[in-house]
Amino acid sequence: MCIAILQTESAPLMTFDEFENCWRRNPDGAGMLFSTGDELHTIKELDSVEAFFQTYEYIMGCGEVKGSVAIHFRFATHGEKDEKNCHPFMINSDMGFIHNGIIHSVPDVAGMSDTRVFNEKVLKKLPRGFQNDREIMEAIEEYIGWSKLVFVDRMGEFAIANEKSGHWSDYSWFSNNSYKGTMSSREKLTA
Repeated sequence: MCIAILQTESAPLMTFDEFENCWRRNPDGAGMLFSTGDELHTIKELDSVEAFFQTYEYIMGCGEVKGSVAIHFRFATHGEKDEKNCHPFMINSDMGFIHNGIIHSVPDVAGMSDTRVFNEKVLKKLPRGFQNDREIMEAIEEYIGWSKLVFVDRMGEFAIANEKSGHWSDYSWFSNNSYKGTMSSREKLTA
């Protein structure tokens, strides 16, 4: 079930093997969300881990990225396997996000993923800057249950809903271990 990754400015580049592990376990599309300091950009790839990794290396090496980068590999549980349901999603011109998990409290809408529905029905209705309001973030965490959300704003600043449910390694945050080699039975249960 998906992996959400946040790389801070200090994080080393991920390897192709890590990308391939993520893609193999989450084969329904991948995407990146990043800022150039004045606007947010999204990249989505449905067909090739090689193409996605080349884009990642270019983006990370171009010197124009400001702040943190969110990376997502999708395992479809709801909605079509298409670009519209591929993460990241834009909330508004100042904020985008990626998600790991299933949001059971949103209605089923034909063809739409639970994440896309959550964005349309909930997140887009929140005031700008909501990620800095602890009460709103706590309400989001309660609403999404064990799911995890990574928000990045146009300045490259980030916020993570249910951060403690993932882990930090080398200045990167991972929602689960599917970027690693073979998963143990225990890891499969908690991924």
